[in-house]
Amino acid sequence: MGWVKVKGLVGILRPWFWLPALCPAIAGAMAAKEGLPTTKTLLLIGFIFGPGIPGAAEALNDFFDRKYDTLKDVKKGFGLPSSGGSGMIQRGWVSPKEVLLLSLSLFLLTTIIALAVNLVLLIIVITGIFMAVTYSAPPIRWKSRGIWGCVIQGITYGFITFNTGWYLSCGRFGLYPWVIGLLLGILVIGYGSTADIADCKNDRKNRIKTIPVIFGERVASRFYAALMILPYGIIFLLCKAEVVSINELLFLVLLLVTGYAAWQTAADYSTENASKIHIVGVALECVAPFLFV
Repeated sequence: MGWVKVKGLVGILRPWFWLPALCPAIAGAMAAKEGLPTTKTLLLIGFIFGPGIPGAAEALNDFFDRKYDTLKDVKKGFGLPSSGGSGMIQRGWVSPKEVLLLSLSLFLLTTIIALAVNLVLLIIVITGIFMAVTYSAPPIRWKSRGIWGCVIQGITYGFITFNTGWYLSCGRFGLYPWVIGLLLGILVIGYGSTADIADCKNDRKNRIKTIPVIFGERVASRFYAALMILPYGIIFLLCKAEVVSINELLFLVLLLVTGYAAWQTAADYSTENASKIHIVGVALECVAPFLFV
């Protein structure tokens, strides 16, 4: 296997997009244990929410979009591919068959690992895989069903990740992590869906019905900006009611940065700006879960 092939296989998994799944899972495990989780828990989180589901999902998305995406459609923010696919198939570094085989192998290995742990984790993993596959794959293809594509992302990268980390750390679920998971899910929609603004022209051409395609970039940008801010207002109220406890300094920093990102999103919905905001949003998705640790 040559260096180009290795680079293509790694590139199509887009490891920088594993972090928005890894961070809430780790934060959930830390919040449940009120300290560092065990090595076993970290290893499980590292694989399941690293290459296991997010990585395989990224590759599968490239597989099903290979006829729509071209190299000129790859949008970058701060030098990182932000939307429009990874471009690995289009460059010829990996074949569609190799991408499909890689995705299915990772999904299968993740399922086997979960089965070896317990039934609850197996159910969580199967649910996550179902959402990852149906997000891109026809006939469901959630990504082309307006708000439902956003909801699937919010559930997968916010609710499921945080609550799985919590469960792996303490062996139970609860209302407290569910509430936090829902809030993180809303943030995921606000931060992460900005990629759809950058992809809007190509998605419109290929009849992929995202929110920007259905309602226009202006309405979509304001909707996403509102969803970036809304959870912080709810968190503030819950904190005042002593329902949740947070790191107040981190809350202030996140609120200021998010406020600026939301303003930029609403004010400038150009492809270039949306690509940059998306990468900033990915970084904020990684930090926000640690508010509750």
